Amino acid sequence: MSFSPIVSFIVAVYNAEKYIEKCVNSIINQSYRDIEVLLMLDGPTDRSPEICAALAASDNRIKVINNDNKGCAHERNEGVGLATGEYVIFVDHDDFFLCDDGLTKIMKAIHSADNPDVLIYKPVSYYQKSEQFKYHPDFPAKSVVSSDKLSILEGIIRSGSFPVSAWDKIIRRDFLVQNNIFFADVYPGDVSWAIDLFIKADMIKVLNVNFYAYRRQVEGADTATFTEKKYLMFYSLIDTKAGEIRKGEMPEKLKTLLLSFLAYQLVLLWGLTANFRKFKFRLYLHHVRELKWLLKYDLNPKVRKVKYLNYLIGTRFTCFVLKRYMRFVNKS
Repeated sequence: MSFSPIVSFIVAVYNAEKYIEKCVNSIINQSYRDIEVLLMLDGPTDRSPEICAALAASDNRIKVINNDNKGCAHERNEGVGLATGEYVIFVDHDDFFLCDDGLTKIMKAIHSADNPDVLIYKPVSYYQKSEQFKYHPDFPAKSVVSSDKLSILEGIIRSGSFPVSAWDKIIRRDFLVQNNIFFADVYPGDVSWAIDLFIKADMIKVLNVNFYAYRRQVEGADTATFTEKKYLMFYSLIDTKAGEIRKGEMPEKLKTLLLSFLAYQLVLLWGLTANFRKFKFRLYLHHVRELKWLLKYDLNPKVRKVKYLNYLIGTRFTCFVLKRYMRFVNKS
């Protein structure tokens, strides 16, 4: 009898020998059984291939795909092409799922909502040094019960958050393929992808289920290392996407919501700008000042605070305040 999974988990794996077994076990132990797990090996140089092979031998729902080192974006895109499930969930190799019945709750919500293009659930931050979890505020009640995409997104943004990551969503695979929504090899890769996702989705739902544990304080993680190349890619992404949104054919309210989201990304970029010294700091400060117009899209209360701070002390000092704040948040 052939097996037809409903949900495909796509896991890009690179040097994950410390984490991949817990990650995969948290998937295959879900009480919802109609799943497949695609372990997309991105040319790891540690014991990840042997561990993945052993996991696949123990459960026929697990498939191992070996590739050269082409990056997470490539592995995710190829995974979508290989997946056979109706829905896909992207998983980082060092993360894990919290509860065995989480997927059952999610699939129940999907069927109750008439199969939306995207359903967003809640992540939980896991600080591995202290082995503590940080639970984030619930999505606004109005966003949870609403069926209107714009109302849902507005409620989330006004609450001070925006679900940009790939791993806090379950998405119809056909929707991704038919709309050519793929990951680009840029930094941060999820930002551009999420904007395209929310532009093209007809129906979005949110669910207050603490399902996904995002591991923080991981040595060597992409989000833990700052380079000038990443900074320039981030700046270019914000600048390019802002221009595309302003010129795009979409409802004005959607433009406002997406530009409000990019305004928060600009706030993050300002904090990173303060990592440079002297000439480069002055150079990049000039660039980010050219994007200051985004701060007028201040639906996010965090953006409003930064906008006011910039009014009081100027962009230069605001960058340094944000740098210190971001360091404090990342350590806490």
